[in-house]
Amino acid sequence: AVVLFPLLVLRCRRHPAPLLNLEVFTLPPVAVANVANMLLNFAGLATWLVWPLYFSRIWGLSKLETGMALLPGPILSGIVTASGGRLTERFGHERLVRYGAAISTVAVIWPLVFLRDERHYLWIAPAMGLFGMGWSLTQPPLNAGVLQRVSSDLYGEVNASFNTVRNIAGALGIAVAVTMIGKGTPAHPAAHYNRVFAVFAVSVALCWAVLAFVYPRVSASTRAKQAAA
Repeated sequence: AVVLFPLLVLRCRRHPAPLLNLEVFTLPPVAVANVANMLLNFAGLATWLVWPLYFSRIWGLSKLETGMALLPGPILSGIVTASGGRLTERFGHERLVRYGAAISTVAVIWPLVFLRDERHYLWIAPAMGLFGMGWSLTQPPLNAGVLQRVSSDLYGEVNASFNTVRNIAGALGIAVAVTMIGKGTPAHPAAHYNRVFAVFAVSVALCWAVLAFVYPRVSASTRAKQAAA
């Protein structure tokens, strides 16, 4: 990645029809939204690896039990996503993504308070449910909202930038989480895993800060320019 990524950037900058149009990252709404996208999904994808590792390694749950334990996340995510359009119409995407990022921040802070070495599933189930809800209130509305701030001929490239950044962030988050967790089961595993959640909490809290303070200003400026045009 260290060797090939600079070559990819160079190729995309010079090619007449690049694989990824890097010019879209110079558009302020796209750039700021992708910063939030990176910070959210650094934790967003890795979270769904950390929890199964904890359930199986520390609690000794079977694969079926682990899958059942993860259900609050996808269930709430599906419910929220299904009603995302109505929520966006009611609150607007800028307010919605702030709520979503705040809920996601609470979700990754939750284990820092309630995670223990002993089994106590009911105390930590809300963390997974809240993260599924928060992610669904943040990622899809943010993606859709940014598309409203660019011309229609850039829809495909802007969407591609979101997918690319999300996957890169997820790969980095998983790499960091696996490195921090290691192979064994330490004497105090909850504290060991909570170091990972502490890193996630910083990342998602920064995402909320970007969406609460930076993105609205950039979005308002872009709207003003579109109106003037």
